[in-house]
Amino acid sequence: MARFYYEDSEQPWRPDGILQEYIRDRPQRHRDTEQVERALDLGMGYGRNSLWLAEQGYKVEGWERDRRYVAEAKREWRRRVCNVQPSGFAQGRRAAGLGKGKTKLETRNSKLERSTWHSGSLHIRRGDFTRGGWRGPYDVIVISQALHQVKRSEALRVLRKAATRLRAPRYGGQAGGRLFLLVKLTSDRHFQRVRRDPAWKAVRGERNTYLRPAARKRGHYHAGRPRTPQMYLSALEPGEVRQALKGLRTVHWRRMVLRSDWEEEQPVTHTVAEVVAERRK
Repeated sequence: MARFYYEDSEQPWRPDGILQEYIRDRPQRHRDTEQVERALDLGMGYGRNSLWLAEQGYKVEGWERDRRYVAEAKREWRRRVCNVQPSGFAQGRRAAGLGKGKTKLETRNSKLERSTWHSGSLHIRRGDFTRGGWRGPYDVIVISQALHQVKRSEALRVLRKAATRLRAPRYGGQAGGRLFLLVKLTSDRHFQRVRRDPAWKAVRGERNTYLRPAARKRGHYHAGRPRTPQMYLSALEPGEVRQALKGLRTVHWRRMVLRSDWEEEQPVTHTVAEVVAERRK
């Protein structure tokens, strides 16, 4: 399992500290319907934050497009919870009954079944969260170090959409849903180094967005198959983040410099903004 700079090397499943600090110990339920509070984790990785929120009693919806991370999250959740139902992916395959003679609608529905997995309070969807159908409303939305992997325009669109998907305040004007954000800034040294790297190409029509084309395998690998996938790297300016979250009340804003431990030969630091914002109306 890969380790990244925003993780705790000694406790790799530890959730973000800002999330632990601001999340209530136990989710409060709706007075009339006893509805459990909902949480959304976009770009969940292998589920550090999603699994922790589910353990706190939230009904969690996590989005991740890398099947390896999804598999890791499923394994860890099964380890933590006893008597877990069979895998949602396996159930989807059996229910879909893929084979000859299926209509286009049946085939499309079967693909959707295979892209989702749920067990108890944890629901994982494997797909692109920038195009996904997450509707809400949500009491908690977490976007932790995921927006730098998409185009700048898509990152801003996701932030604006997340701001509208937070739950409105209940009873007496108390605070509504909260957004927890950890996003890479343009002052980040790694981002500045990528801008000078000829292997990364600036994306036309996008500011502060670079693309690394897929590399091809050689030697004993199968010819023509990609060795490394196409990858985007983008960063946002503080003013862009504040503008995208316009209408939300900023509870916490901090600029942090984190040290990377995954490049031993040439360690770098990463500059990120740690934000907590809540809906007031």
